Amino acid sequence: MEAARLAVGIDFGSSKTVVSYQESSSAHLSPHRLWLHESPIIPSTIAYISDDKCYIGKAAQRCSNCIYWLKHLLHESCKIDDSGDTPIQDLVRMVRNGLPQRQRDNPYILVADFLRVLLHHLRAELECILNLKNLPRVYTFTVPATWSEHTRMMMRKAIQLAGFEHRNATVCFTTEAEAVAMYAATERGIHMRLFSELYDGVIVCDCGASTIATSKDLTAFLVDQPPPSFGYQRLTAYTTCEGQNQLATIFNQNSSFNDGSYKEVFMDVPRTHDGDARIMIIASNTPVSLNQVDGLVVGTIESKTSRMPTNLTPIPLVVECQATVRFEKDHLPPERVLGLAVYYGEAFDKRLVGHMRVLM
Repeated sequence: MEAARLAVGIDFGSSKTVVSYQESSSAHLSPHRLWLHESPIIPSTIAYISDDKCYIGKAAQRCSNCIYWLKHLLHESCKIDDSGDTPIQDLVRMVRNGLPQRQRDNPYILVADFLRVLLHHLRAELECILNLKNLPRVYTFTVPATWSEHTRMMMRKAIQLAGFEHRNATVCFTTEAEAVAMYAATERGIHMRLFSELYDGVIVCDCGASTIATSKDLTAFLVDQPPPSFGYQRLTAYTTCEGQNQLATIFNQNSSFNDGSYKEVFMDVPRTHDGDARIMIIASNTPVSLNQVDGLVVGTIESKTSRMPTNLTPIPLVVECQATVRFEKDHLPPERVLGLAVYYGEAFDKRLVGHMRVLM
């Protein structure tokens, strides 16, 4: 009989991270989730309080120096071949340029520090579970199938630096598409409702936050349960310019806020006293006017335009809006995120001057 061990799965995502664990002899039961800050969905963010102390997740998001895009920053060049996803490349470049020198030179340190704090919370939780705390552990990390061997090496280096291989633990990798396929093919219980008729073929496609490589990210197998239904999410988001009588609709009440929805909004934004430009983001499910925006502002994009080679007032800017709808589990509501990137200029001369992600 094979000795019992503790299987720990870690899905380190571009925006969120989830950790689950289960004793190998209890495969018929649902795995446990690590909860942090009252949620099993942990934002992949970090904020440094000092050289040797940092916060992660929601605690990091409450800090003014919160760092996002850890997964993209892991790869030094952060190339997204043939994706055409220039906004993500620009965002990552902007974030990296603002990092402390040590993390800027070695982006894997950011991931290592994030994972170290995550491991600390996991160990603290397991210490309270008598039948699990002394079991040998196998940590399985999901990684994009599109990652190069160099990026995987950097991820392993971050994992080693975080301390996951201490105490005779084992670390292994699986691609995200393979992990979903294995889960779907073996899971018992309510989630198997998600699939089709008996012996229908199913393809799991790993559609990442920024990449998809059909030669690597497709996994096919047979299952026997009904398909899911994905409804459209509707909302209204507006932008308004500080000190300017201008209100532009991003997504109106009659349009679908569906995953992948995209829109460009052209705005003439006045300069502030410091030469920059600020764009307020307003959320409402009914039409609003400029005198009704109090209490509806969900964020402000600080657009760094003071160094732009122009003395134009107002400044012509374009706001690129990308919608994301993420479905976690049956018992959790969909997460709706609006990503906004503000550019000055056009075509190859355009420059990213500000960005924001808003949870709607």
